[in-house]
Amino acid sequence: MTVGAQSPRFALPSATGQGVTLDDLLADGPVVLTFYRGAWCPYCNGPPAAPRRHHGTRRPSGGHLSPQNPDESLSLTEKHHLSFDVLSDGGSDTGKQYGLAFDLPDDLAAV
Repeated sequence: MTVGAQSPRFALPSATGQGVTLDDLLADGPVVLTFYRGAWCPYCNGPPAAPRRHHGTRRPSGGHLSPQNPDESLSLTEKHHLSFDVLSDGGSDTGKQYGLAFDLPDDLAAV
């Protein structure tokens, strides 16, 4: 994405299975999205709490997008006492729209 480009729209399930759209989040004001690969990723295990520390008194709407299923997202939400939605991006389709996810070619996936 380039600076000034409109964010791709999405509709994803929250940790409780409720559908959340980017438009729903935008209706409440500015939106902050973070992308999290999953609980299995040793490099990703610190970031879930980071947005919470920066929200201050004026918390932007937002979501934490993860390829994990809603059950795993619920565990993440509870473990880190998150005050924002963890949205399940199964198949990473939304991550791909943002240019942050991709499919590995078969020869690299085998490695």
